[in-house]
Amino acid sequence: MAGDASTIGDGKAGSGIWERSEEWLERASEYLNPLLVKEARQALKSNQFASTFILLMTLAWGWSFLGVSLSEFQLTLGPDGRSMLFGYFMILVVAMFVIVPFSAFRSLAAEREDGTFELISITTLSARQIVFGKLGSAVVQMAVYLSALAPCIAFTSLLQGVDIYLISFLLVITSTISLIFSSFGLMFATITRARHWQSALSVLLILGLGFATLIWLLTALNLFISGSGFFGGGVLEYEVFWTSVLNTVTVGFSFIALFVFAAAGQLSFASDNRATALRCVMAVQNVIGLGWFIYYWLATADWDVLCAGVVTLGLYWSVAGAFMTAESPQLSPRVLRQLPQSLLGRAFFSWFNPGSGTGYSFAMANMGVAVVFVFAMLGVSSVLGMREFGLPPFPSGGADHLVITCVMVWAYLAAYLGIGRLILALFRQFIYVSLPLAFVVYCALHVVGNIVPYMLWVGADRYSYSTILAPSWIFTVYDAIDGKLSGDLAVVLVSMSGAVLFLVNFILAAPEVGYEKMAVPDRVLKDEIELHPELQPRAAGSPWD
Repeated sequence: MAGDASTIGDGKAGSGIWERSEEWLERASEYLNPLLVKEARQALKSNQFASTFILLMTLAWGWSFLGVSLSEFQLTLGPDGRSMLFGYFMILVVAMFVIVPFSAFRSLAAEREDGTFELISITTLSARQIVFGKLGSAVVQMAVYLSALAPCIAFTSLLQGVDIYLISFLLVITSTISLIFSSFGLMFATITRARHWQSALSVLLILGLGFATLIWLLTALNLFISGSGFFGGGVLEYEVFWTSVLNTVTVGFSFIALFVFAAAGQLSFASDNRATALRCVMAVQNVIGLGWFIYYWLATADWDVLCAGVVTLGLYWSVAGAFMTAESPQLSPRVLRQLPQSLLGRAFFSWFNPGSGTGYSFAMANMGVAVVFVFAMLGVSSVLGMREFGLPPFPSGGADHLVITCVMVWAYLAAYLGIGRLILALFRQFIYVSLPLAFVVYCALHVVGNIVPYMLWVGADRYSYSTILAPSWIFTVYDAIDGKLSGDLAVVLVSMSGAVLFLVNFILAAPEVGYEKMAVPDRVLKDEIELHPELQPRAAGSPWD
């Protein structure tokens, strides 16, 4: 009887734990994004997902038999684990790199084409919640595809040449890249609403995803099929390898945040502040990128690493600055109510406000941080005894090429962004300047600035660098890195042109910085406090408010 009582007691305790777990799960489900539930349910019931899943399982089943039948050795003795893993990996990458990102793109593009997005936008969901819901649906699909192929991939860990660490590495990197592509697909879907443009964007996205898939598969093939020593050479034990993985993950997730905020900004209403969140992410990316280049510079003691970092950040800010300078200089009343009102706040945070002038200044300031850091490190390393602090010694061959490269990158960025901003300001007097139009203008500007000087240089039968190539940042920066521009007239011309265009655009940006904070109307303030009591106005607590 005592045993029966204890059994009954254990049954009641177990049922109590199950009931409490069920109640906790039910409460936790209330915090889930409702759009995530809707999108996940709709995606998993779609014909596209069912067809893809069946095809995925069929290919995995077929490769399991084909890979074994084509084996020249016994599976327990030969190196067939690599070939088997590559076959499963190829099937998984196609699904993760092409199917999932394109499904995310079409899910948002179809909402805008069919007019159902308006029904979602009038709900209490914000633009960011909508984008996160779509991205969460892509994550669910990724998890399903990974779960489907997990037994097959785990099977290869029992074969020769493959271990669980390698499999974990491949799955983590593949999932991270797939998440980046999915967020990019969501941002790509918000560029336009026109159906014919969406069709063109679909083709471009498919081509881009296909190219990225091919590159990643070739990289994997070179790593563990061609015998490059990735498996047996102990690469997974190297510190540099894992820091490179951490580098990829940190930069990748920063781009995920950038794409998500960009997509949410495009989906938000016209009077909303779409720029501040994006510029915060860009500033963080600038710090992350500069930080990683500093790490590799300290690890290798090679000053060319900092040179490569400046060029890379220059390319990044040329793209980011092109979109920021396409913003309208006019701020809506909603944005004006959110501006800082103190002197320090306006001095430091006005550059995060929307506007072409503030965007231009923001890009040049971030690029200037990288250039100033390189100059500071050159100055510090020239001081005797700085090796004790772990800094690399001053370049033995001189630092002329490094200084000239930094100056040229900053000057070209100031010149091209400055000319593009002036052209867009002229267009804005007659037509509405959209992001696609700004993209076309900057592409044409870079093509003309690089192709025309090159054609003139070829027509002059020159075989070495000439001042004719000064407008071309591609050839000039390349020769600056090689140290061929010391004392050349092109350095002076480009530097002066960049400085003049920077000053002109900086002066023209003064009205955007001069905006003052607008008082919130009492009616709007009361409505906001009723909806969000935490927004109760408070007195300024710091000089940054």
